[in-house]
Amino acid sequence: MYNLDSGPVELKVVPTQASPDSISSQSSEMKAKGPNKCRTCRKRVGLTGFNCRCGNIFCAVHRYSDKHDCPFEYRTAARDAIGKANPVCEGRKA
Repeated sequence: MYNLDSGPVELKVVPTQASPDSISSQSSEMKAKGPNKCRTCRKRVGLTGFNCRCGNIFCAVHRYSDKHDCPFEYRTAARDAIGKANPVCEGRKA
């Protein structure tokens, strides 16, 4: 089954150095984020929050775009995605 006679395994540990700027930026990101709350009803959602394409977090009631008056333009985004997936093909003219 298993080969136990493969010998010792060497592990190398490489220390990483974090600059003070990266530490302060990480701590400011954690503080700025705060508790997850629904943008419409301000209810705390915790881990069950839904991220919308507009960039906000919503509860289960307000997760759909028509329930929170989403400013994201779904039609334009879909039109652009279809345009990128299906480029215009033109034949050579004689």
